[in-house]
Amino acid sequence: MRRGWLFGAALGLQLLLLSGVIGVKAYTLQTGTPILLKVAPVDPWDAFRGDYARLGYDVSRLEATLLPSGGSTLRPNQSVYVVLRRGNPFWQAVAVSPARPPTGPDEVALKARVIYAGAQGIGLEYGLESFYVPEGRAPELEAPGARGRLSAEVAVDRFGNSAIRRLLIGDEEVRFQPR
Repeated sequence: MRRGWLFGAALGLQLLLLSGVIGVKAYTLQTGTPILLKVAPVDPWDAFRGDYARLGYDVSRLEATLLPSGGSTLRPNQSVYVVLRRGNPFWQAVAVSPARPPTGPDEVALKARVIYAGAQGIGLEYGLESFYVPEGRAPELEAPGARGRLSAEVAVDRFGNSAIRRLLIGDEEVRFQPR
């Protein structure tokens, strides 16, 4: 009987953990402020997960001047917040802070992880860099018609968490139809 209880508790804990991970993304998608970011895709392949588009954003490489100390106080893997302000049409980075800063109207604070920082600039990852697509379809995001016109609508919640809502080429949503 004790083993049955332990098995049930372990299973329940795993289900609770999985529900929490899914719940955080669902919360972000449902309640987050939609922002539009300019995207530059790269086309990798993962043996365990298949095709995906590796997405790079204009706000992934920033000037060191956006941080009051010029980027010298940031370390690789450190969590930071990037303040983005509504632009026309893309949101633009206006500040980087190690602590969550207050935001004004038409601004959001997006959580990021530092890749590098110094006088040359600040490199960041947001957890938005992978977008899974049907097998063999990732190159469509790099087609000449998509190049320079690809953007991502991203939801950012009040905690700085983010999730991709959809990809766009120009004003049209990227939809993958069965072949």
